[in-house]
Amino acid sequence: MADNTEDLTYHVHRPVLDYGTFATKYRETFRRKRSLLEVARDEAKQQCGGCTGRHWVSRLLNLVPLVNLLRLNQYSRTDLLSDVVAGFTTCVFHIPQGLAYGLLASLKPINGLYTSLFPVFIFGIFGRSRHLSIGTFSLMALLLSDMIEANYEAYIRRMPGNFSAPMNYTGAEYAKLQTAVVGTFAASAMILTVGILRLGFFMRYMSDAMLKGFTAAAAVQFKVIKSTNFVTLGISIGSIIILYLVKEFVNPRVKKKIRVPLPIELIMIVISLLVSKFAKFNEKLQVAIVGEVPRGLPSPLVPDFGFLPAMLPAAIPVGLVGGVVTMSLAKMYCLEFQYSYDFNEDFAILGVSSLVSSFFQCFFACGALARNSVVVSVSLRRPSNWGSGRLTQQLGIWEAGPATGDVGGWPSNWGSGRLAQQLGIWRLAQQLGIWRLAQQLGIWRLAQQLRIWEAGPATGIWEAGMKSQLASLISCSGMLLVLLAIGPFFETIPTCVLGSIIVVSLINVMSPLKELPRIFRVSRVDFAVFVVSGLAVLVLDVTLGLVIGFAVTLFSVVLRTQLPSTAVLGRVEDTDLYEDLQVCPSAKALPGLAILRFNAPLNFANAEAFGDFVIRLGRDGQTMGQPAEGAAPPEEPVHTVVLDCSPWCYVDMVGVRTLREVHRQLTDRGQRLLLAGCQDTVRASFAKQGLTLEVNPGPSSACFVSLHDAALYAMATASQPQGAPLFSNFVVVEDDVEGLIVNDAGVSEDS
Repeated sequence: MADNTEDLTYHVHRPVLDYGTFATKYRETFRRKRSLLEVARDEAKQQCGGCTGRHWVSRLLNLVPLVNLLRLNQYSRTDLLSDVVAGFTTCVFHIPQGLAYGLLASLKPINGLYTSLFPVFIFGIFGRSRHLSIGTFSLMALLLSDMIEANYEAYIRRMPGNFSAPMNYTGAEYAKLQTAVVGTFAASAMILTVGILRLGFFMRYMSDAMLKGFTAAAAVQFKVIKSTNFVTLGISIGSIIILYLVKEFVNPRVKKKIRVPLPIELIMIVISLLVSKFAKFNEKLQVAIVGEVPRGLPSPLVPDFGFLPAMLPAAIPVGLVGGVVTMSLAKMYCLEFQYSYDFNEDFAILGVSSLVSSFFQCFFACGALARNSVVVSVSLRRPSNWGSGRLTQQLGIWEAGPATGDVGGWPSNWGSGRLAQQLGIWRLAQQLGIWRLAQQLGIWRLAQQLRIWEAGPATGIWEAGMKSQLASLISCSGMLLVLLAIGPFFETIPTCVLGSIIVVSLINVMSPLKELPRIFRVSRVDFAVFVVSGLAVLVLDVTLGLVIGFAVTLFSVVLRTQLPSTAVLGRVEDTDLYEDLQVCPSAKALPGLAILRFNAPLNFANAEAFGDFVIRLGRDGQTMGQPAEGAAPPEEPVHTVVLDCSPWCYVDMVGVRTLREVHRQLTDRGQRLLLAGCQDTVRASFAKQGLTLEVNPGPSSACFVSLHDAALYAMATASQPQGAPLFSNFVVVEDDVEGLIVNDAGVSEDS
């Protein structure tokens, strides 16, 4: 086996081929472009699949991906346990984020909890991505806040004077809620339409630089504080410091051990609500608290569709950014875990999930990288005797280990542990009848079948990350418990603690600012897109900032196409490779040839620049190229211009017209024009528009299969003598069958 590429050599002996000869000899044909009617018919046939009963049953089962995974035996017991762990981990993150981001969105914290339940549940059933966790997101809450603050006063003016807001809302709170749900409905309908019409490819034009500049600027909020409560200020500063230190310095070390960060936000919320409740922060120190948190599920609320036209412009950034962020995460995990994925379907499902949820006081839900990365990569360290009792003895859960008793395989001495006795868990469980219920449901037998109690595998890391959307459904079960039973306990949480969670989360949203120096070094155009998008958001507003950023991104694409890089090529000695003379010292210009490359598709935007480039260098070609060291510059004038067409993926009508004009001008000067490396789509465009380039002496086509073929043909058929040093080792041989054959004597037979 060769140790490096220099040990691998090849030798090719074939005729010089133009595309006319190549097509005749090797039976090449152009691909026929299908009509719109044929495309629609084939798509309908594919979707219908013969309209058999089995096909429709299969399509119905595919509506719920988890059912399809089970049907195809692609879901194991280990995956189930992984989803259980990931689901409860997700719930732990949803609780503090839902409370905080509901407040950030200018709504009540409870609306964030609703958003962590309803759209997550719908997407968990129908979502195609196995590793996408949707819910609240700091950037989305910011966009919604801008949308609500800019439009809720207009909704107040629509309300009658004697209007009484339902559900214990004030007039302003109800106006904000209606603004949020109407905007969410509009954004969701837009995303749903994109998915149904399969227009997701438009989202690709929102460049990474534009999104980073947009999100970093959207995280900046300016408000004038006229007065403050120093206790609130102290709690806020302390909470921010603790949250930041734990996230930046403690959690990276914790994740090295168990890959699960400390849920510091939830810990802060629990501690603050307990301290606030018993110290009576609100009554004694006037510290603002969350206030009433209703128990149970929300009452349905129909969006005011009369306000929908006014909300459409403001909903565009919400839908676009939410869709792009979510689908970017989905595609990233699809590539990482190697399964097929149609993001247009998830566009539609994401739209449906938030659209339906807008009737239950929810705002737009989307993916969040921080939460998603945790639930996908969560893992646990397990001992070699997992489930055998020694670990639980160390934790004090039971003393003698799990001796099997009469309760469905549950340990007979369960409850004798020190920790369990102190907490009174078993007495409470007996009163609630949990053991009897568990026995009736066969939970212990299921646990035995899943081998939860048996001795586990060897010590190591158990990769318990999200394996399917079942993790989202398990997270919803936890959120449902919170809303039905625990919600009122959140009433005493100081709002300044939720604000601290928001501030620390927005520090991460603004992290793209750290990348500005790197972006500047890599691409000045991307740097300009980043800066312009951010300044537009800061100076104008979010909607205009998104539109301007999108326009600048498209302009950057047009600019790069209109002003592409160009190169004058030379042959690398003793090879068939042609490289830029400016960057490859080993490349040498060939006498009498101007070999040019135009690095962009030839279209109306750059056709003029292309024509000037070719005509100028065709005229001044004798001064191009780097002569060999110590050698005099070549005096032979250019007799042939060779265009490397390999970068061209298409040529439009203006490009073909320009190419025809360039050919005419070169012919008038007694020069030939040859093309090399044309893709089949480009040659098909030439054929449709009747482009024929006459070459004398004439091959069947002026398009050659490679630059080397074109250069050999040009040198072999030139009227000038071929005595230049670079081509002294080329011999031209005539063959009756194959036509012109050129042997490169510079490549030995053993190479």
